[in-house]
Amino acid sequence: MDRIGAMKEYLRRAVICERNLYIWSKAIEYANAKMEQIYQEHTDLERKERATKQELETVMSLPKQEKNQSVQIEKEKKKELITIICLIIFPLTTIIGLLMLFTRLWVDKKTLPQNSNELAKNSKGYRIPLLQEKLETISTALLENLEMEDYVAKKQEEIAANLRMAKQNLQQLYEMNVLPHKYRNFVAVATMYEYLQTGRCNTIEGGHGIYDTYENDLRLNMIICNLVEINKRLGRIEANQRVLYNALQEANRELSRLQHSLDNIDGSVQRMADNAQMAAEAAKRVEQGG
Repeated sequence: MDRIGAMKEYLRRAVICERNLYIWSKAIEYANAKMEQIYQEHTDLERKERATKQELETVMSLPKQEKNQSVQIEKEKKKELITIICLIIFPLTTIIGLLMLFTRLWVDKKTLPQNSNELAKNSKGYRIPLLQEKLETISTALLENLEMEDYVAKKQEEIAANLRMAKQNLQQLYEMNVLPHKYRNFVAVATMYEYLQTGRCNTIEGGHGIYDTYENDLRLNMIICNLVEINKRLGRIEANQRVLYNALQEANRELSRLQHSLDNIDGSVQRMADNAQMAAEAAKRVEQGG
């Protein structure tokens, strides 16, 4: 193989190694962010579980309150009945009696449950099942959360192993000292490989070699060398940096597949979302009394 052919093969391998490093670097970032999200959800669920248990204990320890409240309502009803009887027996005091009755009813409206249904909704027998339902839903969500944590932790290990291998392969390739240090990056190797592949360059050094051509394209802003900017404007590089464009498109597809595998764990994500919704609905019923 001649020198140009050897350089073309070297750059082709460098593009593959850089692409793999890009994929696994981005994948580990996503996996770490996913694990952080799971930890946060776990913390929130534990906080809700503690609060619900405390509320349940409080409700279970206050049986006398609702009895006293019921007795108070009965007493007020008797007072209202006596007032009505007095109005019938002593018609001359009707106006004063009506004013007194209206005042009492207004105070009752502010201080006592509106009716027996509201009292029932605030009762121990009504609230305990709702709180138990909420607690059960949270417990199920916690189990699902632990499932996800175990799964993502295993994926993290796999991704980290692939990342280490990608770094090692690229390091070994660059340690052959074929390229100057400034050209040992994804954009440079992909662009210079394209020069040789398309025939734009037929030499390595010199005025029309791959190095000088690359530097000239940079000065003329014909190529973009920042990967973050490139990903934002993939359409712009398609014409002048076709090899890089194809490599990034392939890498992004692979990265999307990896991210999808982290986001869809045998339906666990959807089950967690359903459980969270059920917990929220149970909490709302408890707060509203049904």
